[in-house]
Amino acid sequence: MNTVQTAARSEPVCIAIIVTGFTGLSTVVIQCAGAEIPRTDSRHLAEGLLPAGGQVELDQHPGLWHDFQLDAGLMPRANEALHKMGAVPAMRLGLPLV
Repeated sequence: MNTVQTAARSEPVCIAIIVTGFTGLSTVVIQCAGAEIPRTDSRHLAEGLLPAGGQVELDQHPGLWHDFQLDAGLMPRANEALHKMGAVPAMRLGLPLV
């Protein structure tokens, strides 16, 4: 298994497998909540995509929980997160934002 060592962690982070196939990507939006366990993995994935030539936007949402986006329609921050997820590909495809 391919792994990447990072200065922030002593154990390997298994993102190299993901990153090696993603050269030439357009913008990638990674969203993570402040209270979710894999938030560090989100940061490592973002750091790993940059050398592959991708543009990465890491949105961290302190005080929220994993899958908070499912509360869209009930919570303004969830609405904003979903809007951003849709806005990036819409702009890339030249589609109007709604």
